[in-house]
Parts: sequence; structure tokens; C-alpha cells
Amino acid sequence: MKNLQLVIDANLEHAQAEEWEDAPDMREMFIEDAVAAFRVMKQIEIGEHNFDFVAELDTSIREDILWAVGEDLGWDFVNFEMNFWSDDIEEAA
Repeated sequence: MKNLQLVIDANLEHAQAEEWEDAPDMREMFIEDAVAAFRVMKQIEIGEHNFDFVAELDTSIREDILWAVGEDLGWDFVNFEMNFWSDDIEEAA
């Protein structure tokens, strides 16, 4: 799951960026986003396909996760296993 790992890595990198040195809430948000992506990856790996929590994530990380999974495992997985459809995912900018 190369693309999903990239989402995790990017969020952890953002959390450590100097620009957020005085903004602990932003650092925390990036860490929480990385944890959410990691949770999705682990659930896929162990075959636990309850992804209801993904719908409750902020739009940005939700879309990043869904795009990454779509690229890694195919859009049928996103549609039928995760129960997200194209109208749930905004087109990437």
C-alpha cells in the first residue's frame, strides 16, 4: 500500500515542520490524520473492513485516504469494501 504509506509519511512530516512550531493544534491535526490513515492500512491488512469512521474524518484527509486506497487496491475496493462512491470523493485539485 505504497500510496497510503505516502499519506501517512506526508502527514508525519507536516507535523514536524518548523512552520507549525508555534501551532501545536496543527501538529496534532497532522498526527491524527496520519493515525487515521495508519488505522485504515492496518484494518485492510488484517481483513477488518469496518471503515465507518472514515466518513467522520475531515474532508481533506478522508479524500487523501480514499484516493490512496483507490490507487493501491483499485476503486472497486473503495466502492464495495469501504462503501465510498465517486460522489463521496471530491475531484483532486
